[in-house]
Amino acid sequence: DLERLFVTNASGKFEFNGGILSVGNCTVSNGQPFRVGNGVSEATLALLGKRLHSLAGGLTVYSNAALTGNGAVSGTLTALSGSQFSPGLSVGKIVLSNSPVLQGATIMEISKNGAALTNDQIQVAALTFGGALIVTNLGPSPLGAGDRFPLFSAPAFADTFSSIILPPIPPGLLWTNKLAFDGSLEVAAPLVQPVALTIQRSNNFLVVS
Repeated sequence: DLERLFVTNASGKFEFNGGILSVGNCTVSNGQPFRVGNGVSEATLALLGKRLHSLAGGLTVYSNAALTGNGAVSGTLTALSGSQFSPGLSVGKIVLSNSPVLQGATIMEISKNGAALTNDQIQVAALTFGGALIVTNLGPSPLGAGDRFPLFSAPAFADTFSSIILPPIPPGLLWTNKLAFDGSLEVAAPLVQPVALTIQRSNNFLVVS
């Protein structure tokens, strides 16, 4: 674990190709993107606390690597195909300064405990969906109609996820996808199907059946 990662000299270089790196604060301004993994070995960058991580050259998460944790990331996040991006070390939030490039799997957690609802969240000024979205339910209470989870917070949304995997819900309920509208998923009861009516006239009476 590192309390602070500080790389500012243009001739300085820091490579993180494997293992788990937990950092409380990052400042990387050496003119190079900060790379998580090398596409071969497993690597995880965990952002600790709710602090600012300044990455002037951007942050690139390679295949077989993951970005997790809480806090604010200054710089463009690029999550390549085969990578994982998961806010929180359990349920938590990551605030991004720039719209990310999402090509891997975005993994989000939701939870309901009694009447209390919580969820992971990604907050950004503008968000373009991409890659896969995988949502897992931590419980412990069963989900019910009207339970809403604002997974993404942004003034504008574009494109769609190539695939979405959602947790199972009790029979008789369904998921409502409002990601393109307000960045949320909501549990809803199915709409009542309309009934076909037949109207006939018989002996000056209208018979409805």
